[in-house]
Amino acid sequence: MVAGCGKVGREAGEFLRLLHAEGVSWGTYQDAMCADGQWHCNAHSNNMVVLDPRCGEDRLLGYLDLDMAFDR
Repeated sequence: MVAGCGKVGREAGEFLRLLHAEGVSWGTYQDAMCADGQWHCNAHSNNMVVLDPRCGEDRLLGYLDLDMAFDR
């Protein structure tokens, strides 16, 4: 189980590093859709899913809800 937890953390970090390398933000921000004092936050744990190993993927994590991600 420890190895699995380490792999989840590594994959999450790899994903964020790839987003940053492409200039994509998947984090917390404000825009015109927010009321005063409100923020969007897309980078929360329920936007990642554990993949079924029977799918044959080498990865443990899949990523969801990139609709509010944006680039420079």
